[in-house]
Amino acid sequence: MAQPSAQESELQLLPPVFSEAEMVPSEADERSIQDGMEREIISGRTSISTSSSTQVYVDRWPVEPQKLRRNAQSDTFTTFLEIILALLPGVFLALAITVIRLDGDEISDNGAKVIQAINLTPSIFPIVFAAIVGSMMRSLALWRAERCASLGTLEQLNGSTSFAGTFSLVLALRRPSILTLCILLLWTMSPLGGQSALRMISETPSSVSSDIALAFMNMSKAPGLSGASGFYTIKTPMRSIYTTSLIASKEAKASRRDVWGWPKIPLLRTLLPSDGALESGTNPWRAVPSDSTLTSYSSLLGLVLQGVPPHGNVEFPVESSYFDLDCYFIANNLTWTEVLERMGSPLLLYHNASRLFGDGTNYSNFFVDTSFNLTTLANTQSQINLFYVSQEYPPGGYAGLFNCTISTVPVESWVICQSADCAVSRMRQSTKDTRPASSTPFSSPEYPGYLGPVPLEILIGEFPQAASEVNTYQSSPTDSYIYGDTVLLNTEYERNWSTMDPQILSTRLTTVFNTCWQSAIAPFTFTSAVPSNPVNLTPAGSGDFIPDFNATSGTASHGVTVYCTNTAWVTVFIISTALLQLCALTGIFLRSTTRAPDILGYVSSLTRTNPYVPLPKGGSALSGLERARLLQNIQIQIADVECSKDVGYLAVVSPGAVGGAGDTGSGAGAGTQRLRRGRRYA
Repeated sequence: MAQPSAQESELQLLPPVFSEAEMVPSEADERSIQDGMEREIISGRTSISTSSSTQVYVDRWPVEPQKLRRNAQSDTFTTFLEIILALLPGVFLALAITVIRLDGDEISDNGAKVIQAINLTPSIFPIVFAAIVGSMMRSLALWRAERCASLGTLEQLNGSTSFAGTFSLVLALRRPSILTLCILLLWTMSPLGGQSALRMISETPSSVSSDIALAFMNMSKAPGLSGASGFYTIKTPMRSIYTTSLIASKEAKASRRDVWGWPKIPLLRTLLPSDGALESGTNPWRAVPSDSTLTSYSSLLGLVLQGVPPHGNVEFPVESSYFDLDCYFIANNLTWTEVLERMGSPLLLYHNASRLFGDGTNYSNFFVDTSFNLTTLANTQSQINLFYVSQEYPPGGYAGLFNCTISTVPVESWVICQSADCAVSRMRQSTKDTRPASSTPFSSPEYPGYLGPVPLEILIGEFPQAASEVNTYQSSPTDSYIYGDTVLLNTEYERNWSTMDPQILSTRLTTVFNTCWQSAIAPFTFTSAVPSNPVNLTPAGSGDFIPDFNATSGTASHGVTVYCTNTAWVTVFIISTALLQLCALTGIFLRSTTRAPDILGYVSSLTRTNPYVPLPKGGSALSGLERARLLQNIQIQIADVECSKDVGYLAVVSPGAVGGAGDTGSGAGAGTQRLRRGRRYA
């Protein structure tokens, strides 16, 4: 018997456990050996004699027959690992649910953590997928082998531990089938599941809405016009605000906001009904053109607001009113005496023959007055009239005369603000204020802020002087605006009122008259307040000359970045995760119902019933993994076990365990040799 070499240091001879008598073969043993040798001779192969074989001693090798147990019970550690793996698809499913719940939420620290987890998923998912599905395929192959299956099916199942492995086996075995197609489709879910995770969620601009409280200036009260003392207090700021608004640039006067940024209220009668749903009903909404040059405004001053957020967008309704003047042309080229006669001189509220265009101290080239009897309440149901008289040829002598009726127009305006820049987007006749058009703060006791005829008398006297007094040869900026002069401050002028369209005059006179009225309502507020001021319906300051405010509510929205879930990719990820979970549960089920030891795909399985690896008897119930664990130090080699013949024979051998001549060395055992390029093998 050959002595073990250095390479065979791991091989140990079995200790002598038999007595000398027992070592003598019996007749039955001799016959068995003889029959075995005869069978080997008939097959053309050289047998291994028992006397020349070297059995290997293997520590903890089973020496007694074993009962088969289910694989899940026989290898609890591997089963435990598979159960841990089976929980991971639940983590992926929880991630998908979290992504769905994040849809529409603002970016946050928690969301950032979810994004980090998603970024790791494409790396982790394929690893987990390969571990679960690969194990399930091997368990399915063993389960089928226990119940009888074709070798091709078992090779396909046992080798399908990856997409590449599955595809290469299809090509190698040349047997495509529905099974291989299903396996390929299953493996495609690995990259799809990983990549879909990256595309499940994204960040996109959006807006968040909330209800807020706001307030707007009450347009019905003008406490500064209640008497001479009050007017004396507001006179200077009132004139400054009015003149600034009047002589502002053309672009400023055409803007949707006044020079201080307050939203101006358009003239409702100049707007067309809106299209679509807003047009329904007898009181349709009317859209304000986006081109402000196409819009006529009720005043050059806007509506003072409170509570507007400095950032973001807000929409809200406001209720306000303005005076609308409807004028018709009476005559031009009238002498001053004729003007007084046409107006009904004794009935005029303010002017008389001694002070028509001036009273010796103040002078203007135009004036306004009314012949409406404001002292008789029985006349309150009729509309107040207002005469407009302007000189045609200075230094005096002739004038043009218009008669106008004053209507109060209550409107509901929809205001839209973007970063505190507000403008009216649409408006309609008020549905809350249903008072007649003839109702005014000058003639109607039921009107909020009613003060009697005094405010109108003060306004009539102040209006021609509001843009400062002028001499005989100059035109007031107010009159120049109404006439349509391109330059409002000019030393000379000419007028021919017969060429003036009464509708145009009505619109322009309405605008400047309301501007004068509003400048008297809030002379200390326009230039000091800002839209973001807190809501205060009765603000304090400057005595009694701060306007009251009316409350309203609106919807505020501000731009935010939110998470947006991609439904299609979330669906792909959930399907991939669901299939992965199914494979994990299937693998555990197959492992729990299979009794056959797992010998498929292990190198150690090549030592089973291998005469060239003389192992101790028994061990057939060992799985491939268990056998590998016990035999991990045994040296094996693919060698030629019939090196003495013309045609060799390949086998897995244990070096030194094969006796006979012809050993060439080079790592092969006795009676074996390493493979040679030119030699033929059976």
